[in-house]
Amino acid sequence: MYDLNSDLSETGKSYQTQTTDNNGTFELSASLSSNFVRLRSDGYYFNEVTGQLSSSQLTLYYLTNITSDKDVNINIPTNLEKYSVEYLKGTGKTFAESKAQARQTR
Repeated sequence: MYDLNSDLSETGKSYQTQTTDNNGTFELSASLSSNFVRLRSDGYYFNEVTGQLSSSQLTLYYLTNITSDKDVNINIPTNLEKYSVEYLKGTGKTFAESKAQARQTR
């Protein structure tokens, strides 16, 4: 997890944890600069077509207001959404407006 300022830039603080089960459950507590964080998930994925783990790792991101998202799912749509939210926030929209618009277009 990367600590972000209100403009979504990194503060330089990051925190690491590991999932505790096959559902991706994790817990993390940290002192944050704002309500905004970027989560990064690295690992192998289960290929449902082949029934095996991938041969290489995948990295996915999720951008969130941690006060409104207690449960998160990091997946390909949320990874793509991150880039839209960052762009829209840079145009002067609030984080909530940026997130809502990005979700409409995915």
